[in-house]
Order: sequence, then structure tokens, then C-alpha cells
Amino acid sequence: MRSSGETLTKALTIFRETGDPPGRVHLDGENAPRNAMAVHEEARGLARETGGRHEEARAAEGVGRCLARIPGKTGAAVGELERALGSYHAIGVPEQTRVAEFIAVLTMRRSP
Repeated sequence: MRSSGETLTKALTIFRETGDPPGRVHLDGENAPRNAMAVHEEARGLARETGGRHEEARAAEGVGRCLARIPGKTGAAVGELERALGSYHAIGVPEQTRVAEFIAVLTMRRSP
């Protein structure tokens, strides 16, 4: 298991190598969901290594939002978002409201 210092160093190295400043993932998510999804997946892995439950939930939400933008992936998106919702609920953060609302919107879109 990496120390939090090693994980931070790795994250900063990734940002430097890609030329993407922190926060750019959100913009990429709007324009290139598959590329952004890979970044969210990596963030989830780093969060798991460091025990960052909130960051892991945020990464799951990011993956879910990316999947929601890919045709035919709504079911997978809802699954990821439900994972994020459960984590947000478990740690008691307000993001759970936003995610629950987005799940409801996606579910309504899928209904005949």
C-alpha cells in the first residue's frame, strides 16, 4: 500500500505528464466521456489505496456521469451512481441529494 505522500506524488506526476490541471476532468467529462472515465477510474484506485471514502464516492459518481453520456450505458451509469449514493449516504455528505436526483432523471429517461 502506498503512503498518502506517494499517492499525491503520483497524482501530481500524472497531472504534469498529461498537462491537465486538477479539475480538468470535469471539462473532459463533458467533451470526452470515455477519456474522462479512465481518469475517474484511476482516481477511484488512488482513493481506495489511501482509504479516501469520499474521494472514492466522487470517482464512482464521475464514472457514472461519464457512462450516462455514452449511448446504451444508462444501466451501467445508474449502477455506478447507486454505488456513489450508498457511499455518500454512509459518510453522511450532502452530495447524496444531487446523485439521487440524477439517478431519478436517468431512470425516468429509461422508462417507456
